[in-house]
Amino acid sequence: MDLWQRRAVLNPAPNPDRNIDFVSSLSGRLAALGGSVDVALRYVPDAQTVSPAAFAAYLRALEASDWPSHENLATTILQDISNELVPRWVQIVTRRGGADDVPDHKILVEDRQPQWNNAALLAHLHSI
Repeated sequence: MDLWQRRAVLNPAPNPDRNIDFVSSLSGRLAALGGSVDVALRYVPDAQTVSPAAFAAYLRALEASDWPSHENLATTILQDISNELVPRWVQIVTRRGGADDVPDHKILVEDRQPQWNNAALLAHLHSI
């Protein structure tokens, strides 16, 4: 699946209220890198959102590629979400391993629109 097909699976939907900053959180798992990778997405939408069903389909689409590294997978997810949704703020956390024979490996990547800042909202991230 090429870049454009993979990103199209996200199928963005209009934000119901662009005047309110809110955090949307989605998570799932995909088979990749010789095992499974947990993916958590948290973002503050601007004009577009992604549904849980579309995010699940996107994770399945990611399984169609061979990933050279865990870092490559995490940064690709960030780029895809940033390009398709153009969120005010976005955070991707991926986790692989954690079994006795595989070290736990987590990656956190973030991006935000220039000039966007809502420190009070982001201070509550531990609660979601």
